Amino acid sequence: MDLPGNCARRDLLPRDDRPARARPHDPRRPQVVCRTDPCEFPPGPRRRRDPDRCLRPHACSARVGSPIAMSRSPSPARLRSLALEHQGLAGKRKFGTALAGVERALNQIGHAQIDTISVVARAHHHILYNRVNRYDESLLNRLVKSRRAFEYWAHAAAYLPMRDYRFVLPMMRGVARGEWGWWHHGADARARAWVLDRIRAEGPLFARDFENPDKRRSGWWDWKPAKRALEHLFREGELMC
Repeated sequence: MDLPGNCARRDLLPRDDRPARARPHDPRRPQVVCRTDPCEFPPGPRRRRDPDRCLRPHACSARVGSPIAMSRSPSPARLRSLALEHQGLAGKRKFGTALAGVERALNQIGHAQIDTISVVARAHHHILYNRVNRYDESLLNRLVKSRRAFEYWAHAAAYLPMRDYRFVLPMMRGVARGEWGWWHHGADARARAWVLDRIRAEGPLFARDFENPDKRRSGWWDWKPAKRALEHLFREGELMC
């Protein structure tokens, strides 16, 4: 006969296969410590029980799907609270102020998607304004210039914490090898070399700083050669914003 997992003192068990008989309680005998309820998580308070009672199996079992286990699942309200807390939207702004607050917020939420939609301000500034005290729109650029954050693709273009830079290196190398087909399409080698030469000579440039030899445009993705070259160089890690 095996003693239940939460009990000790195996020497109290009979040495033969005969069923144990209940013995009268003797206050001088050592007591075995058992959990009040082995199904509790976290474990509940411990109390002393008679060792004879410990020989009997516990009445409850925390098997997956049992009513006891299911009754301890977090409530929807608790799950909502945890989600808001993790996103930094529960209660007062907890990430601090200014540049350090922006860095802590990015590290916590993982990224801030860059979006050109602008009513009051561009969308990525709304994300941080609601989490960081004394937020200013210049803080993101300062964070990038100090190499504590960078721009790249998460599920879309985003600001990411620098600690995650290593995770985008495989994508950059794949783009450089031509493994990401639609990104590689239309990136002319001569245009890329020309763009890189100008940036090395003149410093950071915008796409609008490069002229378009063909003034006609046929759609949203009808980029000029310099724009395609800039995007490709950015995605393969040769240039950073």
